[in-house]
Amino acid sequence: NAGGDSALVLCELDPPLPMLSALAGAPDAGGVWTDPGGAVFTGPFDPADDQPGEYVYFLAGQAPCANDQAVVSFAVSNSVEAGSSGSLLLCGNDDPFQLLDSLAG
Repeated sequence: NAGGDSALVLCELDPPLPMLSALAGAPDAGGVWTDPGGAVFTGPFDPADDQPGEYVYFLAGQAPCANDQAVVSFAVSNSVEAGSSGSLLLCGNDDPFQLLDSLAG
């Protein structure tokens, strides 16, 4: 049982994800993963480094059972940076200004 297909959207800052946990159901271990280019992939999927796309898990069947495969489609969202916190000393008669300009980072 190769498990079921799934589609996941991860943030590029998320930790690496073990490949079998990305499949739906209860997949059996012992199969082979391939990446979107068809090369063998040993995982885990690291959203900061690995290519988004379809990763195929192939599990060879033992007679009389047929081979099985499942697909995990990974999408990766870019992280956002809000800047660094800071503090300002203001007077009531100061001119208006853009708060965004006061963020660091």
